[in-house]
Amino acid sequence: MIAVQILLRENIRKTKYHDGCESRPQQATLAEYCGEMKAHMSFPVYFVDIRLAAIREVRLPKERPDQEIRRLLDCREPGSIISPENLFVYFAQHGESSGAHSLANFEGIRNSITGNMIIGGADSSGHLYRPRLPITDVARRIELIRPYLDPVPHGGKSRGSKIDFQIRIARQTLVVQQ
Repeated sequence: MIAVQILLRENIRKTKYHDGCESRPQQATLAEYCGEMKAHMSFPVYFVDIRLAAIREVRLPKERPDQEIRRLLDCREPGSIISPENLFVYFAQHGESSGAHSLANFEGIRNSITGNMIIGGADSSGHLYRPRLPITDVARRIELIRPYLDPVPHGGKSRGSKIDFQIRIARQTLVVQQ
């Protein structure tokens, strides 16, 4: 706590008032300081929510990012693949068992992926870091494939008539969330 107070005292800034004639020193708040520290102690990656068909940026801590990956993917042992563009793709290995019926085709990766994904950069030693590609480029490389069951009623009265289902496959791109 003493170290935080010392850093807060050093982080004094001047505030100009609307009349422009006076400026007074003001200490940065603890929330501002913690926000700055969090930015230095974490790095951005992309989170793909397959149910919402959306991709957004999230931050992982530099120390032990695997715990946050497990929490975001809601699984104990996530699978991982490195794409040809040196993107690290983490995914829930049993996404289909958790109700994720959609598949994701990632350009450059041969097999389809079920469930949510975390996408980050990969270096030659296999460490995770900030992705080099912008989020819009990554979103363009992922195509969602969703099966739909459409009812096909047979002719006749609605009472006692038989209803069959027809499977329809829809392809969808990801929406970038801010």
